[in-house]
Amino acid sequence: MKWWKTILDGFKLLLKTYLPTLLIFASLAIMFSLISTFAMMEFNWSVTLENEQVKQYVYLYGEDLSLWPLSAQEFYSSFRKHATWNNVINLFINYIPLTLSGVLSSYYMIERAKGTSLTIFDSIKHVLRGERIRITLLITLILSILVAAGFAFFFIFGIIMLIMVGLCVPTLVDSTLDTRDVLNEGFKLGKEYRIRTTILVIIGVAFFSFFGDFLARIFFPSIPNSIRIGWLDPATRNWGTLIYVNLMNFLTTAAFQPILFAFITAHYMELTVQKEVAWFDAIPLTKKRALEIEDKDIFPNGAVFALFLVISLVISIIGIIDLINARIAGG
Repeated sequence: MKWWKTILDGFKLLLKTYLPTLLIFASLAIMFSLISTFAMMEFNWSVTLENEQVKQYVYLYGEDLSLWPLSAQEFYSSFRKHATWNNVINLFINYIPLTLSGVLSSYYMIERAKGTSLTIFDSIKHVLRGERIRITLLITLILSILVAAGFAFFFIFGIIMLIMVGLCVPTLVDSTLDTRDVLNEGFKLGKEYRIRTTILVIIGVAFFSFFGDFLARIFFPSIPNSIRIGWLDPATRNWGTLIYVNLMNFLTTAAFQPILFAFITAHYMELTVQKEVAWFDAIPLTKKRALEIEDKDIFPNGAVFALFLVISLVISIIGIIDLINARIAGG
């Protein structure tokens, strides 16, 4: 098939599955936005202070580091290390919900593509069943680290990591392979079909990166850096606004993330099943080290996701009020 036909199949699958899968992406975005806000607050503030000090050194001594005093050069070297770690950890926290959401929703996409009737919670119970929990969480951790590290060092490296690991997700949820074979199979598919996979991943990432950023800018148009620093400063810290800003950054991106996994799932289906007129007719997958899995109903309902959504609504209202008050106070 032509790559553009895969994109059409991806959008077709997205129309079938968007609202249920959005529940997963949005719920985990809410949870991890709160984790990011509280866990990274002091680290973000210390890096912000160091960045302001570096700006002062640039103002005093110019941009040529060789002309800086030795103490200033050592400070800059320490700042670069702290800033790099801050970037890696923040990206890791950002990509864990992306990867885990993809894992939890990909089985739903695959089964809907096959014509199977199921709910998104059936998909979650399928992925988080018995011994598969350990494999699911381990692979989620591995993939999140690889992608976050790739984007932390260079954007192209992050894309390459997504290309290599993207097909591990549907391989994980659509098989009973162990951890090593899931990674091997996913990497193999990503390598053998790297041109089409590259196109699909880049388009998918463009959607949630650029359109998500566009929406975020609508919520927060050109807020001065001095005001943002004031939100972080312990003396004037505005928790409501910080939670709201981080929440909206996560949610605006999450709104477009299902597109990436719809493309990846459609691509995966075309590589592993026979395409028919109506949609897809499944053929058996390669059997490798299949595990005996005992299904256990450990996720009986969507109460936890409903709770996340209620919390997000309350936090959003508080954040909006605090943001308005901050702007009024600032004139």
